[in-house]
Parts: sequence; structure tokens; C-alpha cells
Amino acid sequence: MFPTMSDGRSVGFRPSLTTTEFKVLSSLATGRTRAVVANDLGRSFHTISHMISDINVKLGTSSLIESYYVLGWLKVPEENT
Repeated sequence: MFPTMSDGRSVGFRPSLTTTEFKVLSSLATGRTRAVVANDLGRSFHTISHMISDINVKLGTSSLIESYYVLGWLKVPEENT
């Protein structure tokens, strides 16, 4: 069972991102910059930035880090008690 966000969505679900949006997000998650991703995909920096905004809207997130968490790519360590 995946943890849930405050609005009840399960963390780790796969939303309907386009193939290109998924490539952008995956590339950024590996540490590539927006400029490098834009060059790799033959797109402009502005287009990549717009895609990131679209991704955040689709995922209901406000940052790339939150997007990675929602997709289950980022785990938050449990507190030691």
C-alpha cells in the first residue's frame, strides 16, 4: 500500500503524462538541467519549463521534488522513535 497525500491520492500512482513529459521528468530526476534536457529532446528551454508546469498541474504538485514523491520515486525516511 502506498502512502497518501493530504488530499487522499496514493503516492506512487502513474498519472496520464505524455511520453515526452515522462521523459522530461525522468531526465530531470537523474540530475540533468532543463537546458540539457531541452537540447537532448530538440526542444527549447521555454518548452521544457512549460512542460514542467503542465506536469505539476496533472500531478497536483507545485515542485519537481513533490512530483517525484507523488510518483513514488522519492522516499521520505521514517522517523526513528
